[in-house]
Amino acid sequence: MAGRDFDLSQLTQGHSHIIYFIFILALALLLYSYVRTHVEIIRYPSTLPLIREPHGKRRFSLKTRLAYYLDCRSLYSETYETYSKKNIPCLLPGNGLFRDEVVLPPSYLPWITAQPDNVLSAVDAMRELNQIAWTAGHRKYNDDGWTGKLVETFLTGGRSLERLMPGLHDELGLSLSELFGTDTGKWKEIEVLEIMKEVVVRASGRYIVGVPLCRDRTYMRHNIYFADQFVLVAGIIGALPKLLRPILGPIAAIPLRYHIWKIKKVFRPTFKHRVRTVNQYADQKNSNCLKTPEPVDHLQTMFRWAQKNRPEELNLHDMTIRLALTSFSGTHQTSIAITNIIFNILASDTEYDTIRILRREITEVLGESAFNPGLEPERWSELWTKATISRMVRLDSVLRETMRISTFGHRSMMRKVMVDRLEIPGGNDEICVLPKGSMISILALPVHRDPEIFDEPLKFKPFRFSQQREAEKSQANRPTSSPHAGSNGPQFLPFGNGRHACPGRFLLDFELKMIVANLLMKYDISFPNEYHGQRPENVWVAEVQVPPSWGKIRVKRRIAK
Repeated sequence: MAGRDFDLSQLTQGHSHIIYFIFILALALLLYSYVRTHVEIIRYPSTLPLIREPHGKRRFSLKTRLAYYLDCRSLYSETYETYSKKNIPCLLPGNGLFRDEVVLPPSYLPWITAQPDNVLSAVDAMRELNQIAWTAGHRKYNDDGWTGKLVETFLTGGRSLERLMPGLHDELGLSLSELFGTDTGKWKEIEVLEIMKEVVVRASGRYIVGVPLCRDRTYMRHNIYFADQFVLVAGIIGALPKLLRPILGPIAAIPLRYHIWKIKKVFRPTFKHRVRTVNQYADQKNSNCLKTPEPVDHLQTMFRWAQKNRPEELNLHDMTIRLALTSFSGTHQTSIAITNIIFNILASDTEYDTIRILRREITEVLGESAFNPGLEPERWSELWTKATISRMVRLDSVLRETMRISTFGHRSMMRKVMVDRLEIPGGNDEICVLPKGSMISILALPVHRDPEIFDEPLKFKPFRFSQQREAEKSQANRPTSSPHAGSNGPQFLPFGNGRHACPGRFLLDFELKMIVANLLMKYDISFPNEYHGQRPENVWVAEVQVPPSWGKIRVKRRIAK
């Protein structure tokens, strides 16, 4: 024995089947661990009915799942009529082959808003919806959404909105002149959605980044592309099984990385200048000698806040992504909303004399000279105030009616269940227990189109809400309590509700009214003859509706009085 050499090959050959078994077992354990981490299998209670499926069935048929993509409008309407109106929670198929959504009745709105974030999380729901880890490259841009919180302080506090009005009014006038033309004798045909994307990204860019960056063609173009493709890429990644997202997510997001790279190149000089500015401001403030005025825009607020609270993010890459996401929030749905507003104004003009009535109201509130090219910029901030905006009740009604009937997203109050067992009241006073990871929401569009809530709900009535407000005011001889376009509630949910309601909704109200006022007071507008006075129908893409990119109007500059 002492003279024999130890041969490892003899040991491995004799026990090769054991080594092979251990290897396979280890591989299986690793795979199981990975699958458990990346595949979220949620088992819903049997008391939760499935739309369009027989009682007791626990999985959606392929036909029902395809209905989400092919005919979501009728799927949502049926869900609302069958369950939501009867105060019964139910399950809907969502984006992808394995994703289900819990739909709660509108009566649950107070219960949802009362839940703390560690029970029902809006942040986690948005992360799932936007797939921010792949679309933006890191989940911190969603989970630590400090730029969105700054909107509330910068854009909604005190007279901040009024401070922005001169620049916004100026930029709107310039962009409309460039894109719509100044010819008072000849009609020009434009594709509304594509043109309004440019108008909105430039106008919002004025208060987000200021001049000259807001007018840079490359900056504007790639912000528009980023916004359009962000929604598409998020939808594609969200449809993938969670197991495949780490592999395919970065590939699907390549177009977004490209646009971020292009924005970053244009943004670089501004970034360097703003870093110097905040450093100089800090030095001057410490020495109690403030000589250099700071830019008055959202970007400067971002830089100051990041310097104090997130210094590790005060770099070109992070600030570019934060900026692109801020621009996306301020432009994507705004351009869709203003396109629908323009189409609806024109489509209702023959029956309701909409254009003349709106022009008269705008003139009564702002005065004849408000849109005079020679008006001093200082006067703009005096004219465009919260007080004057609130007096445009008919224009407000047009906006609110458009959001009611043509809202972009058709689910609201999206939340993710963060606890293991969440008890909610079920149908017929039963208790329904939702497992951790469940996605819940309330259907908004079917509520907006419910004939028990709104008379002739499928018809656009431009002055539906203003007539209601005026009737209340004259009847009681007191200020009306009826909501305005930026408000929300159980019967009007385009902005969500409660502490997680859209923080920029009041700015959106300001911006939309300013765009419509500038357009109607400076231009004559009409549909092309072949439209016969009818607006182009919106296009449904799964659960969202958007105006068609080919939809056109004719514009002609009005002769200034």
